[in-house]
Amino acid sequence: MIQVKENESVRNVAKNSLTEVTLLEDSVFFGINGSGKSTVCEVLSQAATLTNDQSNGEEPLNVIAFDEKWRKDKVGDFIEGGSAEGVTTVKLNDGAADLEERIRKAQDDWESAKSDLKTKKDVLTAAEKAKDEVIDDVFNGERKTLEKQCSSLNGSKFRRQAIRSLLENDNSKVLSQTEVDEQLRIANSQAPGALPQLPSLPEQWSFSDALWDEVSSTTPAAQSVTVIVNDWVREGMNTHKPGDTCQFCGGLVETERIAALTDAIRQAEEQASSLVKEELAKCRHTSSSLAKLETALENADFTSSIYGEGLQTKSDEVLVEIGHVLKDLKKAEKLLDDRVKNPHLSIQDEKPEINSTELQTKYSVLSKAHTEAVQKIEGHSANQEQAIKQLKEHCCAIDGGGWKAAAKAVSTAQKDVIEADKTHSDAQDLLSTLQKEVSTTADTAQFLDQNLSLILGENSLRVEEGNVGEGYRITRHDQRADAMSEGEKKLVSLLYFCAEFMTEDRKQSMANTVVIFDDLGSELDEARLLTVDRFISNHFTNPKPAALVYFTHSHTYLKILQSRLGGRAFPSKDKGQDIPPKSIFYEVYKDHFRGGNQSTRCRKWDDDAIKLTNDYWLSFYMVLRAFEGLLDNEVPELGTGNFCRKVLEGFSEFRAPGSELFGTRIDSILAKKNRVLSPALSKIVNGLSHTELSKTGGVLSRNEVELAVIQTLKLLQVVDPDHFRALLIKFRGKQGRRNIEAELNKRTG
Repeated sequence: MIQVKENESVRNVAKNSLTEVTLLEDSVFFGINGSGKSTVCEVLSQAATLTNDQSNGEEPLNVIAFDEKWRKDKVGDFIEGGSAEGVTTVKLNDGAADLEERIRKAQDDWESAKSDLKTKKDVLTAAEKAKDEVIDDVFNGERKTLEKQCSSLNGSKFRRQAIRSLLENDNSKVLSQTEVDEQLRIANSQAPGALPQLPSLPEQWSFSDALWDEVSSTTPAAQSVTVIVNDWVREGMNTHKPGDTCQFCGGLVETERIAALTDAIRQAEEQASSLVKEELAKCRHTSSSLAKLETALENADFTSSIYGEGLQTKSDEVLVEIGHVLKDLKKAEKLLDDRVKNPHLSIQDEKPEINSTELQTKYSVLSKAHTEAVQKIEGHSANQEQAIKQLKEHCCAIDGGGWKAAAKAVSTAQKDVIEADKTHSDAQDLLSTLQKEVSTTADTAQFLDQNLSLILGENSLRVEEGNVGEGYRITRHDQRADAMSEGEKKLVSLLYFCAEFMTEDRKQSMANTVVIFDDLGSELDEARLLTVDRFISNHFTNPKPAALVYFTHSHTYLKILQSRLGGRAFPSKDKGQDIPPKSIFYEVYKDHFRGGNQSTRCRKWDDDAIKLTNDYWLSFYMVLRAFEGLLDNEVPELGTGNFCRKVLEGFSEFRAPGSELFGTRIDSILAKKNRVLSPALSKIVNGLSHTELSKTGGVLSRNEVELAVIQTLKLLQVVDPDHFRALLIKFRGKQGRRNIEAELNKRTG
């Protein structure tokens, strides 16, 4: 028994949709035109993995399909009147004993090399399995732990193939827990917070030696200055106005007195050094700017971003230094201000030292960290990707320690397989060379010629060997046959296909070979179909392939296969022992109703259907099954319309044989019974039985398929109730007949 383990997606066949298909010694796939038989055939022969439970996995299955591709590639020119390459068979002559011994020795060497190659492949398989186990360790180890904390490490996003790639790169490293936490934080952050803008550090001011010399020198008061200006004078100027009483001004404040004081203040300030005035302004500006910077930093929040870690601490350190510098600036500002107000005062203080070096250093550190954080925020997507990559590499570094050794073992095993494969290939070439010394293509030419004569008759097509290197030629009446019918082309192609199984290599591998025939029913009439089927069954009897698979849309060929193989589709007993079935039947159909573009499906036939070799009975059975499906709210297949048509054709040919037009016969029968089925049943069924199944909508709606099923059964019930009931009893028994008629009446009123 052979099973489909998996299959690729090809056109209308979805991936792994054939995994339930089992191939026995003889397997039949039936489906109407357009249902996808050739695609299923292509999938089984080219895009599916098949397993043979009889081979114990020792040799792979060979799948050889007689389909349109094979005919085009192998005999395309041949059946158009050209030549075909020779099919070589072995024939030992009387004096070839020594050569036969050499062939036997070469055969033994080839078998030994094949066994050694298998052993080496087994070692390679085991080594590759060990590599896969390392990947499994990574997949189920640290990755599993971190998966709970980071969705980007889950099994659907960090697959085994990605783990393999990282292990092959061999540049992974283990992260510390702190680093892991940091990368997790970045990987999981979808929207990092923005950082407040960092104000600029104002240009710093210092108390120069020249300024100190200017400040510390004492300038005598000018002779024109009659009033010594001090703080209480300035304060009085801010509070007094003419008419006020002042104890220092001799009682009443006069306008002349205020004017004199104002003039004295002006003269004092005019005598102040211009350098002192300029530096006082600069000192005040620096002090004010630093105060603004201090306020800005105090109000700034540097903790909202995942990339701002440590910024707040650095900002606090800058604020401490700003406080120190501001304190010194205030002292210097007061000293300069005093000097400007009274340039004749004697300064007793020491020169102020304003050191902003530490402030500039701290601010530089803050500024650099702030810039880096902003850049990280702007490049968050790249950072996130890099963080995830580092976490993945971390998983590989922790749990993938055995990868190097496993990879080395695989590399060594691969080299051994290559060497063993070369030894096997050389042994096979030697055996082939020896076999060719005693080989012939004449047997195949004779095989083709004889069977063409048996099937087509004498004096029709003939096959003969061509000149050296030409292979075979096909002739008709000694002339090149360049105008063969499609049936003749199909037959010649089939015989050539079968001839290839006469070669030694095909015979030796037959037990692990699946032979597929695609659409033999086309181009061949009923009589030749029966002959061809007998020929195939005889030709593949000894040795017999692991499975013979037939694809057909022909009801004629289906009946032939049912007659020959139907009895082998059921379990039996021999001498008290259970014998499993040896044949199996499938229906290939399209199912657009369940959605999806890939709608071709395969379904095993009902046991009852296999036994129905009569077209009319089989079609009625399929329509009845579709009706029962409607009762269970199942969706009908698109091919159901074809069976409705066949039921009505068979029924109407007996009830109204006078007309060859299907629709006319149906309408005539209904007219005799004074019944009207609207819309016209013949029109519905004609539309539904159209072979162009790629159409959607319109007559291919689910509603119309269901209507065709119900009205087909209703027509038989109305026109010939006895016949209808007899069919129901045949397939479902008396009680089943009553149930079905009751349900049918509910739906037709």
